[in-house]
Order: sequence, then C-alpha cells, then structure tokens
Amino acid sequence: VLMTPTAYSVGSMNSILPTNGDGNFTFDRNSTATRVNKEGLIETVAIDTPRLDYPLIDGVVQSEPSLLLEPARTNLISYSEDFTQWSLSGATITSNSTTSPEGLINASTMTTSADGETAQNIPSVSNGNITFSCFAKKGSINGIRLRIDAATDANGFFDLTNGIIYSSDGGVAKIESFGNDWFRVSISANITSFVKFAIYTTDGTNAYDNGDIYIYGAQSEAQSYPTSYIPTSGSAVTRAAETASGAGTSD
Repeated sequence: VLMTPTAYSVGSMNSILPTNGDGNFTFDRNSTATRVNKEGLIETVAIDTPRLDYPLIDGVVQSEPSLLLEPARTNLISYSEDFTQWSLSGATITSNSTTSPEGLINASTMTTSADGETAQNIPSVSNGNITFSCFAKKGSINGIRLRIDAATDANGFFDLTNGIIYSSDGGVAKIESFGNDWFRVSISANITSFVKFAIYTTDGTNAYDNGDIYIYGAQSEAQSYPTSYIPTSGSAVTRAAETASGAGTSD
C-alpha cells in the first residue's frame, strides 16, 4: 500500500498502489471540523472529508501535511468569536477589528481599564479535567492571562511579544505560534466547583496592565489538552470522532 498526503475524497483516504482501490482507507467523521491549510490559515472542512493538517512550527507553515484524527470533543463556550456576548467587567470589545488566524477580519479587540476582564460562565461544566484556550495577539499590551475560576484557580500568564509562558499555577499552560503574531494559548487543569472562564490583559508577566489585545476563537473542552479549534455561535458544538480503517483487509 502506497499513500500520498494529497489523495483523498469524501469518505476515503486513497492509495495510489494498488490501483484498484483495495488499499483505500474508509474515513468517517459525522461533523464538520477545522484544519490548518497549506497557507497556514484555519479553515472548515465538510462532513466525512479527511483533514490534511499542515503543522505550524515557530509560526511557519510546513510543506507536508499529516492526517489529523481526533476524538470527539465539545466546545462548551457558546460564543467562541463574538466576545460581546461574554460578561464584561472593566473591559470593552470591538468586533471584527483585525484579521484572525482564518485570514478573515473577524477577530476582536479587547480593551481593558481598572484591571478588567472578559468572562463566560458555563453552569454545565462538571468536575474533572478542563482545558481553556484562546487565540491572542499583542496590541498596546503584550500579555494575556487565562483563568479557570474554580475552587482552586488555574492561571496561565503569556508573553505575546516573545511567545513564551511567563508563569502558570494550578494547571498546565501551553503556547503555540500561528504566525502573523498570533498565538494559541491554553491552560489545562483538574477542577472542582467551577465558576467561570476569564481573559485578562497583562504586561507579559503576572501583573495586570490596562490597554488592548486582539482575541479570537475561545474554546473549553472537558479533557486535559487542547485539540483543533471548534467554532461556536450561540451554543456548544461537538466535533465528532474520526476513524480511518479498512485498506482492503482486516489488518
């Protein structure tokens, strides 16, 4: 069986050998999903279409994709891009103010004063593993803090100029470059007595700072690590599990 990273069709990952199709894998995913395309931009692919995902290393899109196979996940945040629907305290949101990792002008500016926050309460979150993530880009402020407010808080402080984790507590922080000064930041923790998810502006350390940053694509999933972005607009959304099997024989 000889596979290439570009041979696919709806419901199938195709081999170029054998030529009769006996080496083709059956692919299944009963929902849409996102991938990073060869331009390094996030895009949505249709139901049952394999995701050939182009990895970003240090913000640079690589030339060879890989087949992305993920378990089912639900983005519990009902408005992943419209932050005007979040609870704002000492913060304002300007929607559609800059180009997002999709390559569209649909990212928001978050402007804070008096140590303001942008937060969303999700009463249905249960005890256990949770990961909160968001795409962020520096503005007049070069730092962002993600907080899972629970019985024991989990916080990640990120420097958006240097692309580093300044500090974290109560959980595991992660930062990944998406190019064009965008980063995906996340904090994962095991929680009890959940309260809310919140975003703050910082000076790149663990101190508050007032000003503006750019944000896009917030996600919360009930597991211990982040997966590919799941857009939402008014309710939680589930990305179905993916399988690739067959290839002509039971092996």
